[in-house]
Parts: sequence; structure tokens; C-alpha cells
Amino acid sequence: METKIITINFKVDEPTINGHIYPKDVFLKALDKRKEIFVENEINMNTVVELSKVIGIVQLEIQEDNTICGPFKKFNTPAWNKIKNIQFEDLRFTTKCFGEFEKDSKIIKYIQLISIGAFIEK
Repeated sequence: METKIITINFKVDEPTINGHIYPKDVFLKALDKRKEIFVENEINMNTVVELSKVIGIVQLEIQEDNTICGPFKKFNTPAWNKIKNIQFEDLRFTTKCFGEFEKDSKIIKYIQLISIGAFIEK
């Protein structure tokens, strides 16, 4: 089976679409706590993994260019069946997490990863 790679829709040390900055060292600490991260078939604001939405797991790493990516292992679940006809290349991925900003800043000083959410960019 071909290995699919998930790439997160932002890079460490660079502003996200909403201006937040995830420093590399902060994100690395979060990754050290979660070797494998569940991937859900949607983005939502829940602070738990919704097992009914899990489509697989990923092992993320930060690359030299600050891209966050890793190999994806698909689970044959009802959640996967809902999106299986979508081309994998059309999916985008982002983090579902919570954390804390530095005072009066958009720089994240702490992050806890919950899961990765898959979405289609419109």
C-alpha cells in the first residue's frame, strides 16, 4: 500500500493565516508528548478526539524548511468511508489543539495537540 504524507497547513516559526506563531521549540515539545496523533475527518472545536470521526493516525515531524508533515496510516472506519471518494491530494490538514499565548502577543508559548483535522479548501 502506498504511504500517504500529511502536511499541516502552516509552518513553525511563521505566522498562520490568523497571525498565530508556533515557535519550533514549543511545537517540538508538543510532538514529544504525542508520537502518534489521531486524524479526524473534519475540523471542530471539541477538546477531545471524537472516535466516530477518526480516519487514521499520523506521526508528525518538523522538516528543515519548518514544514510539519508525516506518514498517514488510514483506518477502515465509517468516518473514512464518508471521505474515501475524495482525492487525498485535495484534503488539507490542520491541528486541533489548545494552548497559551505569550502576554500581549500572538506567539504561542504552550500547546497541547488533540488531533489533526482534515478539510477541503474551498
